[in-house]
Amino acid sequence: MDVNIFELKGKKKKSKIILGELFENILHYTDDRELFIITDVNVSKLYSDKFPDAKVFVIGIGETVKTFETVNAIYAQLVNINFDRQGCILGIGGGIVCDITGFVASTYMRGLSFGLIPTTLLAQVDASIGGKNGYNFCNYKNMIGTFNQPDFVLSDFMFLKTLELDELKNGIAETIKHSLIGDSQLYELLLKQSDEILSYDLAILKDLITKSVKVKLDIVDRDELEKDERKKLNFGHTLGHAVELYEGISHGNAVSIGMAFSSAVSLQYGYIKKSVYEGIIKLIDLYKLPTGTKTSTRQLIKNMTKDKKRQNDGVDFILLKDIGRAFIKNINYNDLENLLNDLR
Repeated sequence: MDVNIFELKGKKKKSKIILGELFENILHYTDDRELFIITDVNVSKLYSDKFPDAKVFVIGIGETVKTFETVNAIYAQLVNINFDRQGCILGIGGGIVCDITGFVASTYMRGLSFGLIPTTLLAQVDASIGGKNGYNFCNYKNMIGTFNQPDFVLSDFMFLKTLELDELKNGIAETIKHSLIGDSQLYELLLKQSDEILSYDLAILKDLITKSVKVKLDIVDRDELEKDERKKLNFGHTLGHAVELYEGISHGNAVSIGMAFSSAVSLQYGYIKKSVYEGIIKLIDLYKLPTGTKTSTRQLIKNMTKDKKRQNDGVDFILLKDIGRAFIKNINYNDLENLLNDLR
């Protein structure tokens, strides 16, 4: 399989995004540095025999491990082994591993080299790309974090073969997001080749991942620190994050609910046609992703007041003008409460 390499030019450094490379070739990208690996229990069980020679810190799975306690334990291990600024930290795993690895590498000894090897579809198309790192605080998503690009991201598509279907769909939700905010051709691919995608066809998944990554890279290149344009990547996430930790559902399912709501709001305000809205819901349904939540309006509003995108008495929502055309609209909490009640 061909290897595609993209470059993200961050404000502090450049980041290589390497798609289709074999994990076995990881040492080609680490410049003979001493390595420290952060991974999770599932990836460790499946692939630890393929890891390069290094100290390994294994975390649990799920949002409940994405905490300062986990970060602090990793700091302690790094200090204990005298790991210094000449080393490189590798995160091998899904989105949680990527987020924690980036945060630890950005803050330990004021920052050192790190690379990400995303092993899930969600991580390959989203979590590993763009330099957002962090952990959850007081039951709120990613409240503590940094912007810092990895030296490289290496995506070996063969990792996807061991994903459970629910985890694959977790990532599909993010590719749907990318299609709706920035690529109508990606939308068509998702619509027309769902059978191949859901049956783990690696050639189709490569095309899916490449198109999805290009959408994100294009946006991050223009607005790395999320001052304006990058906010579009939060399509479905404002409501999604409000649901995710409260209900304990997967990130992809939560984002799917958020996308359905934001699309409905876009229709309610007259920004998109009914046929466009129905097409979006058809696509979400095609992958058997959820579109509704049982969380009360009061709880949703409470959670969204803690959202990082809040501004005064409202929060930035990403709405649509068409497939592939997104824009930012601040909605005050009173209007948002009415919309949530009206669209249930």
